[in-house]
Amino acid sequence: MKKIILALAVAVLLTITGCAPTMALRNVADMSDSVNRISGNTGIASTGTSTAYGASAGDTHYIQADDYFYSDRELESGWIRVELAKMLQAPTPETKNEAKFMDVKDGKEVWTSHFWQTRIAEPSDIKMGAVMIIFDYGKGDRYVRPENQEYARTHDWFMAKITDTSTLYQNYVMVSGGYKVNTDNLRVIK
Repeated sequence: MKKIILALAVAVLLTITGCAPTMALRNVADMSDSVNRISGNTGIASTGTSTAYGASAGDTHYIQADDYFYSDRELESGWIRVELAKMLQAPTPETKNEAKFMDVKDGKEVWTSHFWQTRIAEPSDIKMGAVMIIFDYGKGDRYVRPENQEYARTHDWFMAKITDTSTLYQNYVMVSGGYKVNTDNLRVIK
């Protein structure tokens, strides 16, 4: 809708000033880029936007709607490593409720019954004992969210439980293993 309004505004302006159509399209593209840049700097996320190749760019962690995290086991205590993948085959009784996945990092195909779809945690999700999936990258003494799509899709993630929320007012929590995690780096299982 914003692009349509921008295009109409530019068309009216160009009619008045007599600018060439190619220049008009360039101006609309430049304005769209500016609007997207401003939205990104203010924390407004455009989820599910399409890239030049037609794939979804994902949410602010660069996780796409059809992405899954998987592991070879359930979280019992401490933390476990989880991998980002695409589901190739849904679980069925014939596969003992295991699904087949392709790991995003290396293309490895695995069967597992330990898999989860996630979303970015909302404030109401951040509480003691909640199981979270976290991007495994630290700056200073805290784990921070991925800076770009390449990091998100090629670096490690882990699953842990929130064990201390006393620093929530400072926008971070402690998770099992004794790790400090920024609240914008928490994903909850759907």
